[in-house]
Amino acid sequence: MRDFKDKDGPMCYWDEVALIEGIEEFLNLCYEKYPLMVASNSGFSTTDMMIKALYRGGIDKHFSRFFTSKDIGVEKPNLLFFEYIIREVNLDPASIAFFGNDYKKDIEPSKLKGMTTFFFNENNLQGTFPAADFIFAHFTELHEIFL
Repeated sequence: MRDFKDKDGPMCYWDEVALIEGIEEFLNLCYEKYPLMVASNSGFSTTDMMIKALYRGGIDKHFSRFFTSKDIGVEKPNLLFFEYIIREVNLDPASIAFFGNDYKKDIEPSKLKGMTTFFFNENNLQGTFPAADFIFAHFTELHEIFL
């Protein structure tokens, strides 16, 4: 979902919600092949509120599990956030593809926990990102990987 920085409170109550370009097509490509989960760092939303926001965007049906920092009790980049998810899904971290748009909060800690990392660099930030296994600016760039 598109995070509008000028909006306050839970996304499910915003006057508008919007999808990131290409995300719905990517989810359609993946959701029958892979278990998809959402792990949000929103301090405003409970898991139920996050699901309502995803529903408003029409993409809630693609996900099998939902996690929010508010319900977990710790926020990214705290490694306990990632450890909680790994424990709950009961998967080898190496089999988890973790997507994030914040290099410091999403990519570095998920890589430290052994996950394969996908850095969504939509704003074309410059620099080196050694903890990112894949760097992409648009979801269509991932179609070949996940076919």
